[in-house]
Amino acid sequence: MLQPASPSSVKADFSRAKILLHREEFRLRAENGVYYITESTISGRPREYRVDYTLGSRRIQHYLTRLPDGRIVVLAPSWDVSRKEWFHNMDIVNPEEYDGGVVQVWNKNCYSCHVSRETKGYNAASDSYNTTWQDFGTSCERCHGPGASHVARYRERVPGPASPDSIVVPSRLDAARGTMICAQCHSLRDIVSEGYTAGSSYYDYYLPILEYGEKVLNNDPSYWADGRTRRFSDDAVGFWQSECFLKGGATCTACHSNVHDPAVDRNAALRSGSNGICTQCHKEIGRNVTAHTRHASGSAGSSCVECHMPRTVYSVKAGIRDHSISVPAPENTERFRIPNACNVCHADRTAAWAAATIQKWNPRNSSVRSAAQKWVRRAAAFSAARTGNPKAVDMLLAIYSEPAEGFIARANAIGHLSRFTDDARVRAAM
Repeated sequence: MLQPASPSSVKADFSRAKILLHREEFRLRAENGVYYITESTISGRPREYRVDYTLGSRRIQHYLTRLPDGRIVVLAPSWDVSRKEWFHNMDIVNPEEYDGGVVQVWNKNCYSCHVSRETKGYNAASDSYNTTWQDFGTSCERCHGPGASHVARYRERVPGPASPDSIVVPSRLDAARGTMICAQCHSLRDIVSEGYTAGSSYYDYYLPILEYGEKVLNNDPSYWADGRTRRFSDDAVGFWQSECFLKGGATCTACHSNVHDPAVDRNAALRSGSNGICTQCHKEIGRNVTAHTRHASGSAGSSCVECHMPRTVYSVKAGIRDHSISVPAPENTERFRIPNACNVCHADRTAAWAAATIQKWNPRNSSVRSAAQKWVRRAAAFSAARTGNPKAVDMLLAIYSEPAEGFIARANAIGHLSRFTDDARVRAAM
């Protein structure tokens, strides 16, 4: 979360007078509990900036300064908390996303997930910002909605007559609305309208940026070619493609039961060797895990998340788990260089070996093969569409016309079909 910079919030070593990052020199200074960084990118010449805010504290920490025009920019030197070393912010940020080069303006796109009750306050006429917020980080109302009437009710010694409480409890909502609360931050999206409140429709306020909407030429895409998430902070779009959500009605809180503790690694139920969350639904598999996995009990190969949620999402200086909860498809590794869970563990073997092994273990019409093939179809269709290959049309129409594919895959299909509006079938579908 965003915090005011102070001796208690700053994690980095500012005792080093100079550091060299990306062949550029930065000077560091701390005096009377105030921190400063000298750099030349923002103004084109060396200038000292006061660090006004810190962003992050568990894995990495960024340092932000507020400029006279209201822009809050991320200064290039960032601190790796676990490795205890400085690194350049552009090691994790694609400069193409930001106007004017390599300066990341926090209150252009990033502000809405790091503070609460926020307003961008951008003035187009003066090209300036007056960004405001009520709370640093995630407030209670961010996930539970306005709480004034709830507080007033329970301030009474004896609450009044039973009546519907205005407070929102995410776990009591249906799967769609419940996951939307998390998706307000955990999805790649543009803000259509400010003011989202818990329980509202995500789509009234946000427009998700999907695989079809990314630039064709992008060396650091947010999605793999099959539509699964590749970059961090997009867990909801991945999860919305999972069979657990689409068929099982699972929610974020079905697994992340302790949502108030951001350090998920402290939750024993979410660790690699624990299959309890998955087998509470997949009871038959839970009764004989090794028969399903063909791997020894207690090994990584018999861990549900290692096979179905591999760390193939590139996070901030780390890898995080793929929330599409998919079935390994080594064929996509061979054709489209999409990583698969088998070769994440068996890095010394080829994708062809992994595909042959899966085929040997599972007959052609098995549920495992069927589940993997949908990702193969999507990768083939979306990749062909990006090159303008008219053969993509049939594949895209097949995905779009099949409700079982799920709304994210179908949205990607119709988005890619917009590249082929000269085709009568596409015009009829749209």
